Amino acid sequence: MAQWAELTAAVGSRLAGLSVVLTEAAGLDPAARELRNQALAQRHAGATAFADFLAARRLLRADVSRQQSADVVWLYSDPAIYHQLVVERNWSHEEFVGWLVGTVRTQLLN
Repeated sequence: MAQWAELTAAVGSRLAGLSVVLTEAAGLDPAARELRNQALAQRHAGATAFADFLAARRLLRADVSRQQSADVVWLYSDPAIYHQLVVERNWSHEEFVGWLVGTVRTQLLN
């Protein structure tokens, strides 16, 4: 979980600003909307792979389905969350990683 959170934070730190701009542009421009949709789909594919990894090791809580876990991972891996907490609310990168590990662990793991 810690490695996933660190990777998510590293990606978020590089893509946070772009993600926010792309989301805004998607409301106005069809090409930007398509690019955003592709990015969302790729992030969900990665989230599904991580959920499958957790499920294969029987780490998921019994009340959380593989699909639900993929959706939770997808949600929390959104670079906009990194932007909101680190850039807008002045959290440190390390605080973000710690929060992400604890939050997703509580949501998904035994």
